[in-house]
Amino acid sequence: MILNDSGLMVKTEWENLPNRFTEIELGLFQIMPNHFHGIVFISNIEDDNNGQAQDLPLPMVRNHPLTLGDVVGVFKSITTVEYIKGVDKFGWQPFNKKLWQRTYYEHII
Repeated sequence: MILNDSGLMVKTEWENLPNRFTEIELGLFQIMPNHFHGIVFISNIEDDNNGQAQDLPLPMVRNHPLTLGDVVGVFKSITTVEYIKGVDKFGWQPFNKKLWQRTYYEHII
């Protein structure tokens, strides 16, 4: 995958999401010229030290269970801030009002 500097920033911030949300694992992803595809696994299963998986309550964030919307929202926010810095520091192409569309498409697999 050949990426420009802004694409590399998006890649870096995507790969850093598990540092912010320890309950997630990232699957395959693809950065496109004007959109992004990625797989996120949200886990509430933990090994009980006897080799048995046990269901745990869903991880909580701001008094509600962690959702894909939380993860996507943080990703969009962080990348927007970093992109604005790139516009100022490196002359990246400015954008009009919003870097990302308001919603996102999710599909449970």
